[in-house]
Amino acid sequence: MSKINFLDAPSLISFPTKTYMKIDGAFLDEQPKTLPRIWEIDFLRGLCILLMIIDHFFFLGYHLYGAALSQTATGYEFVEFCYFYWYQSPRDVIHVIVLFFFFSLSGISCYLSRSNLKRGFGLAYIAFCYSLITLEVDNLFDVGCYSGYGVLNFLATCILIYGVVEIICRKNNIALWAIGSISAIVVTVIFFCYTPPSDLDISLAWLFPTKYFEGLNMLDYSCVSPFTQRQISPGDFFPFIPYSAFFFAGMALAPILYKNKRTLFPSLDGRWNKPVCAVGKFTLIIYVLHIAALVLLFEIIALIATGQAVIFNFAL
Repeated sequence: MSKINFLDAPSLISFPTKTYMKIDGAFLDEQPKTLPRIWEIDFLRGLCILLMIIDHFFFLGYHLYGAALSQTATGYEFVEFCYFYWYQSPRDVIHVIVLFFFFSLSGISCYLSRSNLKRGFGLAYIAFCYSLITLEVDNLFDVGCYSGYGVLNFLATCILIYGVVEIICRKNNIALWAIGSISAIVVTVIFFCYTPPSDLDISLAWLFPTKYFEGLNMLDYSCVSPFTQRQISPGDFFPFIPYSAFFFAGMALAPILYKNKRTLFPSLDGRWNKPVCAVGKFTLIIYVLHIAALVLLFEIIALIATGQAVIFNFAL
């Protein structure tokens, strides 16, 4: 019998006779405690999450709070830096690299985890609730935060697919590698060579990048749906194509890199990585809460600097 624990994640070395369900990374993960955690996966995932928070910090600083903060000299300089970061820095390239690591690590983590179908349905439920909350917030404040098919929805889709593939392969590593590799290649080819029809039904819009999609604007690709992101998921959008190629790449690499389900760098493990690894263990909680925390921070800054809040519409 598993014990549900969403807030506490003790070491997997402790209490080896029990299992538990916890929030691990960007999704629910159930593992036997007889196996030690693979620290480099937690570390890389935690690093990706920290970079995401920085990314969203500068996004909010320019796009949502730029006008308010620009009323002071210091605020104006900060907003200028936010603009530079978002539009003139190497962010576009770094962003894709970070997403590759994050999503491929999710594919690897599925290989190391148990009950992927259970995890997938659990995350799908959380993603559904998150979408409803962002829809209600958008209806109240009209800030374009609705997440119809964001990162949680995307990862839930991928994990459910992995769960089905896992059943078909019956833990055959060669079959898992082959399906992951072929899927990654097919998705990549579709992304660069296929153009969705102009009469595409909006119910399928989650599959493809939208017009003016900023996530991959440095690439020359053909796979563009006739919709805009605002029509589908203005606050957060991760189309299944091409990002699932990153997940499938991790799915293919996992049986090669982690066949024995042990860390590749045992000698490098130590106290130095614990803070970042802690972030990697609680990715879902951090993802769900970080935007609210950043908005609250900027609201306080705007209120102090200008005497007027931006979203909540009250003044000192």
